[in-house]
Amino acid sequence: MFKSSDRSPVISGSILKSGYLKIRVTRVGKDTTLSQVIELVRYAQMSKPRLQRLVDRISGYFTWLVMFLSIAAFIYGYFLIHVDLSLALIFSVATLVTARPCALGIATPIVVYVGVGKASELGFIIKIKNIDVIEDLPKVDVVAFDKTGTLTEGRPEVTKIIALNGVDERSLIKYVCSAEKRSEHPLSKAIVKKSSELLNNSCRDPQTYVSISGQGVMATVDEVEVLVDNEDLMEGFDVKIPDEVVSLANVERNNGNTVIYVAFNRSVSGLIVLTDELKEGVEEVIKYLKEVRKVKTVIITGDNRVTAKAIASKLGVDEVYYEVKPDDKVEVIEEIQSRGLKVAMVGDGINDAASISKANVGIAVGSGSDIAKESGDVILVSEDLRNLINIFKLSDLLRRKIFFNIMWAFMYNLALLPIAMGLFYPSLGLMIKPEYGALAMVLSDISVISYALTLRKWRPK
Repeated sequence: MFKSSDRSPVISGSILKSGYLKIRVTRVGKDTTLSQVIELVRYAQMSKPRLQRLVDRISGYFTWLVMFLSIAAFIYGYFLIHVDLSLALIFSVATLVTARPCALGIATPIVVYVGVGKASELGFIIKIKNIDVIEDLPKVDVVAFDKTGTLTEGRPEVTKIIALNGVDERSLIKYVCSAEKRSEHPLSKAIVKKSSELLNNSCRDPQTYVSISGQGVMATVDEVEVLVDNEDLMEGFDVKIPDEVVSLANVERNNGNTVIYVAFNRSVSGLIVLTDELKEGVEEVIKYLKEVRKVKTVIITGDNRVTAKAIASKLGVDEVYYEVKPDDKVEVIEEIQSRGLKVAMVGDGINDAASISKANVGIAVGSGSDIAKESGDVILVSEDLRNLINIFKLSDLLRRKIFFNIMWAFMYNLALLPIAMGLFYPSLGLMIKPEYGALAMVLSDISVISYALTLRKWRPK
């Protein structure tokens, strides 16, 4: 029982599953959590990648260097090689207008702007909230996946109902439907949907209902205590599961199905088997990550060991963490990172938000929960995981384009700066007039922009 002095913040979109809440408004408008999140997202979208920040620092120093070299060019021409005052001034001015960091300054942002815009146009991302992803994604060693709703469709269906211990199937369905009626879990919704169909929508409310996070539900229906979900719940209420029932459940789990135990009055009374189909293209994504990217793949799920390993074996996933409670997913990410590995986490649910945020690269599926999307560095536009392949390819392409642009900008300055300063004037008669130096600078900018615009023709293969 909560006391009146017990207070907790209410987050926008919170769902009350049982009981009641007394809410007092303490923040409105720009002070709300939602407004602060929006502000953070805007800030992230305006941020620069680490490489661009480094280039900006170099450009700042380069500006002062050019000013110094301009003065040095005048001194060199007038006092050392004794050219006319006008020509010495030409050396100085040409150095200023020819060797400017403009191309360096736009080399990275123009590529990012065009590349991200193209990705959005092609329809495989909503947005990149943290632009450092371009540099971080190609460096990841492990890609971790949530299972339900990410690797699978997230729409489980009841495929088999097994009544045990003398309980008839209709009674099993009736009690389970009532017990699960108030739950928001996808498995519970699937059970209620199937049960309601079989009972002609006569599913009643339970007399009492308690949801136990990560384990299941306990309810009272017509004076019968009903327990529904996994072995942990049964063990917690001292319900003994016969070996033959465990064997029956494992047969289904070896096929990648999810099995729910049902107990009436502390006695196992049935099993409910649910199937959640793998998303189209998941095998292709896992194969690409392992064979092309050479990264390790991991599944993090709350499913039973047998079911989780069956799915991992079917997909060829390297490692699986099973029976992981929602709050423990972050610890799994931290454990992987403690080995010195960089992790990308792909998920869609509320339970994945913290682990997505903790990972080196967080990737949220666009069809998932809002809080998961707010936590992600990259938000995929749909639940088609093949877009993950496109993100990897895009990050590789953008890094190559950025590197070439920066290299070109540096080479341009290194090549023209000595000529503009007049260093080759005494021996070869080479020099650059200021107007030609300015033209060369403009052409350098145009070349950098033009090369970035070639991204407009890119199509993922």
